Amino acid sequence: MKTKIESVTSKDGTTINYHVLGHGPGLVILSGANSASQHYYPLASYLSDQFTVYVVDRRGRNDSGPQGEEYSLTKEFEDVIALLDKTQASFLFGHSSGAIITLNVACQYPLAKIALYEPPLYFSTAWLPDFERLLEKKDDVGALITVFKGLQLGGKLGLLPNPILKLMLTKFLSM
Repeated sequence: MKTKIESVTSKDGTTINYHVLGHGPGLVILSGANSASQHYYPLASYLSDQFTVYVVDRRGRNDSGPQGEEYSLTKEFEDVIALLDKTQASFLFGHSSGAIITLNVACQYPLAKIALYEPPLYFSTAWLPDFERLLEKKDDVGALITVFKGLQLGGKLGLLPNPILKLMLTKFLSM
């Protein structure tokens, strides 16, 4: 499959390559830890009739820059945000550890939709009915808080009452 290769410079100066194909709204695909962009070409090809697909070579893969000594998931979040800023893509798909990155980026960056495939999470799903109800009511902030608390992503922030979190998140998203 023929793709156009482009790159973006992350916050710490690392070059992140990505492959572009298709046309339509922007969709970024993030690989899992044990895979690289070429493993997602069949999916990208299938989606390319409806989306401009950006398949990322995460740090340390193919011709993207190395993970480096200061590597952390925060660096990976910054890589994706740099790519989203450059491409203006509003859809994000993450597989396995890419799903973890997708979840975190979605808490920091305005996206239209995310898709997670095989996230390496073990958690209760008791919060999912509330999440779906809030989405149906178009309460995106409430739904995000439900995910945040349901997946226990917030540490001590997750102990705050929902109305306070909602106020804080609404203010943050309006910046």
